Amino acid sequence: MKFMLATILLMFSVPCYQETMVKAGRTVAVEGGRLKIKFEAVVDDSRCPQGVDCIWSGNAEVVLKVTTTDGKSATVKLNTNLNPKEVDFHGYKIKLGRLSPYPKKDEKIEPSQYEAILIISKK
Repeated sequence: MKFMLATILLMFSVPCYQETMVKAGRTVAVEGGRLKIKFEAVVDDSRCPQGVDCIWSGNAEVVLKVTTTDGKSATVKLNTNLNPKEVDFHGYKIKLGRLSPYPKKDEKIEPSQYEAILIISKK
């Protein structure tokens, strides 16, 4: 009985989230298609490149277009190091988990090379 109660409590205390990858210019559907997220662009990438000594780690800012099946939509900006790193949108929390590739010294990242890991949870 104690084991069953502990299991039930654990199920309700563990946050339910979905981690998904989306490439620049592409759209992903999450939450059974109830939420669509388009990775519009990286508008700024000042992250300190590998092989370079920097005063601070820098920041990258991405633009996402988020749409629900009932037609609600918004364009949001999320950051890797500065705020906002996450946004609440119609019952969902969307967080930028990681942006790749990471800059390297003397290498240019083409816009189409970017991939974002997004963490989506139901509020």
